[in-house]
Amino acid sequence: MLARAVLAAFGVPVLCLLGWLGGWWWYVPAAAVTIIALGEYYSACYAKGWRPYALAGYGWALVLLYPALFVPERAWTLTGSLLLAATLSLSALGLIPPRKSYVASVAATVFGLAYIAVPMSFLLHLRHVDIPALLGFSGGWSFTHRMGAVLLALLPVWASDTGAFLAGGLFGRHKLAPVLSPNKTVEGAVGGLLFTVAAAVVLGVPWLHMPAGAVLQFGLLVGLACQLGDLVESALKRDLGVKDFGTLLGPHGGVLDRFDGLLVAMPVAYLYLLLLLPGHASTPGL
Repeated sequence: MLARAVLAAFGVPVLCLLGWLGGWWWYVPAAAVTIIALGEYYSACYAKGWRPYALAGYGWALVLLYPALFVPERAWTLTGSLLLAATLSLSALGLIPPRKSYVASVAATVFGLAYIAVPMSFLLHLRHVDIPALLGFSGGWSFTHRMGAVLLALLPVWASDTGAFLAGGLFGRHKLAPVLSPNKTVEGAVGGLLFTVAAAVVLGVPWLHMPAGAVLQFGLLVGLACQLGDLVESALKRDLGVKDFGTLLGPHGGVLDRFDGLLVAMPVAYLYLLLLLPGHASTPGL
């Protein structure tokens, strides 16, 4: 817990500064996290006996992130087209020279892009979501408009980890998914969900002026998405035969181990804010 508190005390202000600056200041750290997480995944694949095209995967990851921040008006079309181009180019690369594990090599490389790089692009997408503007507010301090959506997506997910850790340690009795992750409990999952909703309410209502009903919906959806991301990563680690994807963060594992919930939660947060939140603009305070 102390390590998490220290990491948050240092990391959140840096995150806020880089996000507020935007542009390359925001792209570079997002790209760095993506490449590190992708490297952890590819390393696990190599240990399994697969041979992903790591260098090509890193290059395509950087390309996939670019439209989300710098070409937002065409990002959806470009991301889909680029992922298809990546798949085709990697399929061709696997023929020169052909490998015995051709299918596994290409599939593992493309899966890494779809599982890590594309979801990480939503960290950049969220930078363009202006929550006060969606609710009909204008003006105010630009930080709220620039970083409100990013922090609303990230901080509740990190709060979920804390809630699950505390509730699981104090009350955990019933296994949530014993085959995938023996340490996860139902009580921990409930605690994580409650912490997610609470953090969303604390950020969304007084700071971003979101209606309470919208914040509750958002917190529940993001909390469930976060836990789904945890279980997906548990299934992936079990299949690859690793306990953690890395050691960069010491007892907390690698970068991918810390971003597992966010990989599912960030796209859900973005879609909710963009598609459903504007419907609450005419009913403030509900």
